[in-house]
Amino acid sequence: MTDQIKLAEPSPPLLVTGTGAATGKAPARETVAMDGLLEWAAAIGTIVAASMVAADMGRRATGWGFVLFCAVAMMWIASGLVHSAASLVIQNAALLAINAWGVWRYLLDPNRK
Repeated sequence: MTDQIKLAEPSPPLLVTGTGAATGKAPARETVAMDGLLEWAAAIGTIVAASMVAADMGRRATGWGFVLFCAVAMMWIASGLVHSAASLVIQNAALLAINAWGVWRYLLDPNRK
């Protein structure tokens, strides 16, 4: 007598709604790498801005660090909008507001000069 091993049958595909529902397959999602010129400029700018603020070289240098932080936050927001990354947009919108406050405190506030 021959022993045969019966392999398990593959389970049927799950039903999904939206694109691909007719085939039972999940909709394909295009993956786009976020490593273009905009993202590299924003990443390097973030490192430089953090270094300027951390170095504590005086009010003016720290204030310009916050200006750079504002510029790169806008770059990250643009990147997030292009790549439909809502969390990146929301995070950098909040950081933009915080860093704008830093610009006010270190460069623009007439009571702190």
